[in-house]
Amino acid sequence: MGNSKIKEVIEEYTGRKIKDDVESYKDPHNPNVTAFKANIINSDIIYFLYNKMDGKLSPDVLEEVEFETWPPTSDRKNMYNLENMRIS
Repeated sequence: MGNSKIKEVIEEYTGRKIKDDVESYKDPHNPNVTAFKANIINSDIIYFLYNKMDGKLSPDVLEEVEFETWPPTSDRKNMYNLENMRIS
């Protein structure tokens, strides 16, 4: 999954342009889950989770979340049980 594809999907999801490359962090306990960090031009940082089990990467399968720190830290069983995350 290339950074340009991730950037394109997040821009479609938000309707806004991404400032830099999107950072990604794969869950070390679940190979299907990846967290993304996107810097929006003239705006804030937005975080997302993507689970491959939900389907091909598209705006429909991204989960917008909030992390208190980056990179996120996951529970051994599930990145959706992150100690520092809230689902938006």
